[in-house]
Amino acid sequence: MVVNSGSAIFGKSTNILWHKSSVDKIDRQELLQQKGCVIWITGLSGSGLLDVTSIMFYVYELIVGICTGPTGR
Repeated sequence: MVVNSGSAIFGKSTNILWHKSSVDKIDRQELLQQKGCVIWITGLSGSGLLDVTSIMFYVYELIVGICTGPTGR
């Protein structure tokens, strides 16, 4: 991580900056009663990707954000 003018720049990219949130990580974890993570699932259309996220949401009661198709690009 490189520091540039007080903002953290990740890797060699100059257009990705860290922004301080009004809710910090610990408060968010306590509010949602879960720790955050990213699970990146790839597959062909119709292969059941949304089924996996539905199971995570309904069975395990996790908050799930889904980014598919043109939205994810």
